[in-house]
Order: sequence, then C-alpha cells, then structure tokens
Amino acid sequence: MQHILLAGLPGAGKTSFLAAFWDALNSPGDRRLRLVSPPDNRRYLEEARARLQNLQSSVRNPRTLQAVQMEVATKSGTIAEVSVPDMAGDLYDDYWETREWSAEFDQIIEDLTGVLLFLHAEQIATPVSLDDIGQLAAAAAGGEPGSPAGQTPDVAWDPRMAPIQVKLVDLLQMLEFRRGRPRPLGLVVMVSAWDRVKKMQPDEWLVRSAPLLAHFLNNSEFWKIGRASCRERV
Repeated sequence: MQHILLAGLPGAGKTSFLAAFWDALNSPGDRRLRLVSPPDNRRYLEEARARLQNLQSSVRNPRTLQAVQMEVATKSGTIAEVSVPDMAGDLYDDYWETREWSAEFDQIIEDLTGVLLFLHAEQIATPVSLDDIGQLAAAAAGGEPGSPAGQTPDVAWDPRMAPIQVKLVDLLQMLEFRRGRPRPLGLVVMVSAWDRVKKMQPDEWLVRSAPLLAHFLNNSEFWKIGRASCRERV
C-alpha cells in the first residue's frame, strides 16, 4: 500500500487538492489512473468536491484527521491501494507550538511512503534582506541608511509568529528524525494558486519566496525530491 501524507499549514490547499483528485478519478476521459474501490468515507470527498466545483472554500473542523483509503489502477492494469490522511493544517501548527504529536499521527509517519508538501503562493511573503531592513528602518526614522533608527515597542515572542517556511522545515526535520536516515522518503512540493505567480518557474519561485525551505531540500540526503507539472492530467 502507498501511504501519502498531505502536509501543510492552514489554507495551503490540501483538502482542495484531494477534492480535485477525487473529481478527476470520477470524471470520464482517458486518465492515467482510474478508481477501482472507493473509500468508506466517500461522503467526505463528495462534499469537498461539491464545494470545490461551487468555488467555495473547504469547511473543516480545525483539528481533525480524515483517513482516505482507496484502490486505483494504472493504464497498464496495476492496482495500488492508496492511503491519504487529510489532516487539518491547525494540527501542524500545534506540532510546531507544542513539540509533540499524537500516537495516531506517529503511526502514520511509521507507515509513510511519500509526502506532498503544500504551500499557498499568496501566503508566502518574499523575504526581505537585512540590508533592505536597515535601509527601510533608517528611512522611517528620517535618517540616512546605516544610521540608528527610532525606538520600536518590544513584542513578546509567540511561536505562531514564525514564518511558514520555518514551520515547514521544522516539520520535515521532525519527520526525518522520527523515520531515521536509513528510511528516506519521496517528497513533492505542491504550490497552490500557481496561476497567481507571474513569469517564474517553480524552482525559481521556491528559491526566491522560501529560500530556507529550498536550501534545506536541496541539501537533504533524506528527502528524495520529485517534480510535478500542472499540465499533467490524473
């Protein structure tokens, strides 16, 4: 059985992707995959599919896990059993803040064969360099670049304030630690709302918008990075 984890923070597009995948499996035409045996919780997928078709956002209990398991067949006739746990993004936020996860999620990690890591193109803010920050601070204070800026109020640290790419790198590191290096995993980065990105290739966008994540993945010996194309049909 193939166990694929949809990983990402709230609003990254995990449930919408699963709804689109379910829609493709149930649509006529020459497909690379076809549905053999539907999941027991088919109603959950149908509701997500209906909301997607009506251009409505997914409605989720903020801390739930939906285990979706089905059989699909390739064009050559090979049948594979696929398990795709659809986890609310708030759970990943909780793992970051509390540094612990449930026994149920731990078993999912033990059985994993691959990860789809979701980022939303409009949720990732392009990082600003330290040089740029210095110039902006000096300009705001009415001084020259490099001169001391005015006093700013102290803000108490809250884990929820961490950038998205920091949380995602931490999640991947925790998964790697739990699995152990002798058991590498395949990973594909999925960028939601890609139509909002202009004049950039995916690799270029990732390096520019999430440099920490890109550097981590490019230098990892554990994660086997694959590629996906928005032009490919299911």
